[in-house]
This record gives sequence, structure tokens and C-alpha cells, in this order.
Amino acid sequence: MGGFFGFVTDAFCIESGRRLSTLAKWSFIQGGIYIVLGLLMEFFPALFPAIFLSDQKKATEGWFRAFGFAVFYIGLFYVFAGIADNSKFAAASIIMRIIIVPGLFVVPLYCMEAIPGGMAVFFGIADPTLAIMTLILYYRQHQHVTTVDITAHDVEEDYGTVQ
Repeated sequence: MGGFFGFVTDAFCIESGRRLSTLAKWSFIQGGIYIVLGLLMEFFPALFPAIFLSDQKKATEGWFRAFGFAVFYIGLFYVFAGIADNSKFAAASIIMRIIIVPGLFVVPLYCMEAIPGGMAVFFGIADPTLAIMTLILYYRQHQHVTTVDITAHDVEEDYGTVQ
């Protein structure tokens, strides 16, 4: 199938016969969590004062809804990384969520009183926790992978004399 539908199939579908790794499934699940959280923040901000993540005034401000869209959008990256079974994305996200999110997002914005305390605590704990879970799955998936030393003898043995 070509054209637009071929493009859509490439973007949103897993190749037939291919099974996703546990790490890919976990990326997909995390993406789903971010998507749901982001959509709730964008379209139902009144829920967040009820669960003590924000006060009523801040939850109704435009930045809160825009932040929800950003969380939703980030979730899409995790979903597509899961579909692609992209372990490099997972590895990079571990570093980002353990170091960058708390250090450049949560702590500074909370100290500047730009985000509510409940949100700062939630994202300051949730994101690194999800990253640590990703790290565990990453190591489990890659523990059997070792560096292979290929010599000219191995190549000749498999493919004949190389000229």
C-alpha cells in the first residue's frame, strides 16, 4: 500500500509478525499515561484541585491547559518510540527524566512560584520513578548483548576469502 495510507501505516502500525520488546511495551504504556494526564489537564483542569495537585485559580489559567497539551504531546513521542521499539529513545529519556526534569523544570519553576507545589511534587517524583523503571527494563533487555570481536578468520570462514 502506498501513498498517504502507506505513510499512516508506517507511522501507526507495528510490522506484521514482529513482537514488541518489554521495553517497547513499557514506552507505549508510559506514553498512554502522559497522553491521558495531558488531556485531563487540558480539557478537565478542575480535576486537579480535587486531587491536590493545584489550586483552583491556577488550574483554570491558560498556562495550565497549555502545559497539559505539552504533556500530551510528549506522550505521543513515547507511544511512537514504543511502536518503533526504539531503545535509544528509552535510554535518552532516562537521563532526561532523572536529571533534566527535576533540575531544570520542577525545582526552578517551583522556586519561582510558577507551578503549584502539588504539581512540583508529583512531577518531581513521578517522572524520575518512571525513568528508573525504564532503566531497569533497559538493563534487563540489554544484559545479554555483548561486544562481538569479528576477525578476518571469521569472515573468511563464513563468506570465503575476501579480496
